[in-house]
Amino acid sequence: MSFLAFCPHRTLTKVMHFAHRLAGCVTGIVASLVFSSMALSANQSILIVADASSRIHDQVVKELRNHKFRPEVSVDYSYSDEIIVNTLNQKAYSLAITLGFEAALLINQSNVTTLNTLLSRFSIADRRLCFSSECPNSTQHYSIVLDQPIARQLNLLTTILPSIEKVGVLTANFSANKTTKLQQETVKRHLQLITRRINSPNELNHQFDELCKQSDVILALPDPMIHNRETVPYLLLTSYRYNIPFIGFSKAYVNAGAISAVFSSPKQIARHIRELAEQILTSGSTLKQKLYPPKYFSVSTNKNVAQSLEIRLPQEEQIKTKLLQMEK
Repeated sequence: MSFLAFCPHRTLTKVMHFAHRLAGCVTGIVASLVFSSMALSANQSILIVADASSRIHDQVVKELRNHKFRPEVSVDYSYSDEIIVNTLNQKAYSLAITLGFEAALLINQSNVTTLNTLLSRFSIADRRLCFSSECPNSTQHYSIVLDQPIARQLNLLTTILPSIEKVGVLTANFSANKTTKLQQETVKRHLQLITRRINSPNELNHQFDELCKQSDVILALPDPMIHNRETVPYLLLTSYRYNIPFIGFSKAYVNAGAISAVFSSPKQIARHIRELAEQILTSGSTLKQKLYPPKYFSVSTNKNVAQSLEIRLPQEEQIKTKLLQMEK
């Protein structure tokens, strides 16, 4: 049975809807921020800066404005194209929260302690962002990245597909730096990693086709050259044609046709931001870790597609429970 024969209109509609949303960014995540009353003292001020002209970050700002901060805590909101660094330094904020790359790039030039969010590890690695001793006046900079830990993604894979041996991963410039970690984690689980690298969009079809021929499962890593409005339908339909399960990286990807994904919801991201922000404001100088992966997560499955591939998936809560146990 072909993928087109398997619920064609509904599945392809979801695929195209997801692909359209994916075109602007690798993954869409909305965060909201709350500070505990015990963690904040009087006269503290917070600046929340979002990337300009971004639907995702506009949603984040809306979530943040809906929260009622303590009256003695001053909270300012702005966009990256409205900020002047010299003025920012004069205001002497206790903490700045950035949403997106442009906001992080701008605020990192100031002397304000900063918590960067809604960034990938690839963006964090960009030399234009300062950290540690490179920052003005040794300013402290912390980040919560979007990327799910490789170990967590592979734990999901082995939990729902315990008999697989060969894990196929397609990479490009944005995701290639994860290959070493992938190799380390697959060896730990006695799995064989099959990778194919593309340097241009023209190589995708051939390389992905060859990858499917050699793999038992496809694991998707966020990369705009690989996952966009033109490619997502091809990736899902091709893997299905080879009767190979596809593990995505978002709930939208699962809705479109991937059999499963581990991801962090807006509420989970908000919870992590809240907890880390409280730590920074109360004891930031003692925090040694600067870069944090998502702490809280959810699991999504597409049982219709899984059943068509003759795969029986556990309940989502059972999978999540198992993953939490594996991370202890």
